[in-house]
Amino acid sequence: MAAETKADAARQVKALEEYEESVSIVRRVQRERDVVARELADLAARRAEVHALEAELVEVHKALGAARASRAAEADARPCVLMSEGTHGESADVCKGLADDDEFALAKCIVGEELDKIIDELAAATSELSEAEDVLIEEADRAALALRRCDSEMKLRFERLMDRFASLMDVESRLAMRSASIFSECSPRLRN
Repeated sequence: MAAETKADAARQVKALEEYEESVSIVRRVQRERDVVARELADLAARRAEVHALEAELVEVHKALGAARASRAAEADARPCVLMSEGTHGESADVCKGLADDDEFALAKCIVGEELDKIIDELAAATSELSEAEDVLIEEADRAALALRRCDSEMKLRFERLMDRFASLMDVESRLAMRSASIFSECSPRLRN
């Protein structure tokens, strides 16, 4: 009977250990699922951002295409205007040159805008660097002031220590003189 009780107890302990192990596995799997769910949500948010950026890019391409079409229409209309004003001969070449000039002006405008953005970013970065430099200068000044205080305090302590040492040497020399005088007074008595 005792053997059966021990065997039952051992089985129950083993079953309990297996249950605890399975619970820990379930918890670990749940944590991993939560991590995967967060990563999926993050991925979905990133995809939404990418889709929004792609939509903006499509709109920019459409606007650019419309601007190019408008420029081309203006370039096509110019020969007629030039012809009606009495210009003959090389008007097609002139119009082509004007269209190229318009494209160049548009490109120049875009480059100018980008340069303005870059200049603004550089100005902001320069401002941040200037602020950081000011902070570093203030910190360096504080550190120098602290070092000066420490230096002057150490000099003062050293001077006090040297004064104490001088006093100690003075006391020692007095003691030596007294000892010598006492010894000299006592030595004739000792001889007798």
